Amino acid sequence: MRARCWYIISVFHRLIFHQIKKYLKEKCQTASFSSDGWTSRAGVSFTSIMLHLIDAKFNFVTFCLAVKEIEGVLVQHEVLLIFVYR
Repeated sequence: MRARCWYIISVFHRLIFHQIKKYLKEKCQTASFSSDGWTSRAGVSFTSIMLHLIDAKFNFVTFCLAVKEIEGVLVQHEVLLIFVYR
């Protein structure tokens, strides 16, 4: 069951990734990135990368590009390395 769930998630991830990429090519001239980190009530730490932009109709649009579980304590400049090298 767990393997099937991960398969479904990976399929949705690819579809959404391609939709975001198409949206950015067609409607976006500039964008900014941000990162966030938090710890769940269960004590599990996470970090995320977000993409922010304002579209042609001046709507603020945000995409969550990735969320990763982390171990230990990170400083801000290490966050991007998690997504690039893990």
